[in-house]
Amino acid sequence: MRFRSGEKAWIDVEATARRRCSKLAVTLYILDDSVMDVFDTSTDLLGHGNFDLDEGDAYSCTFEVSLNFVDGTYYPSILIYRRDIQTIYDQWEPAATIYVSSEEGSRGIAQCFPRVIRQEIRQASDADPGTIVGARLGTGKI
Repeated sequence: MRFRSGEKAWIDVEATARRRCSKLAVTLYILDDSVMDVFDTSTDLLGHGNFDLDEGDAYSCTFEVSLNFVDGTYYPSILIYRRDIQTIYDQWEPAATIYVSSEEGSRGIAQCFPRVIRQEIRQASDADPGTIVGARLGTGKI
């Protein structure tokens, strides 16, 4: 996917529990072409706390980020994580590849002004239990 620097992207994440899990958070991080972490946030760091899932429950959320990056290739990635015991339950790295272009020359680390704009827990239907089912990136023009 191609973006202009400053455009917004929406990243949908869905995870289905294979067994009961508690105190989980979804971490979104973005790597650059050198596999350096240039951005990192999570549902708990954004004030949405932790969530618990019973076996068969599916959690989904949507992150909105502003892609204030310099020209380059970037790799949005996802973790399902429990911070208090520092345990990764699932990881998708990279979840996608994006290309950002900019008319302005700039360097350095980016600030993406993240927000969680949607969150849901429901019973899973035909999803593969215990895996990240998908991530969607979009510009809102779908």
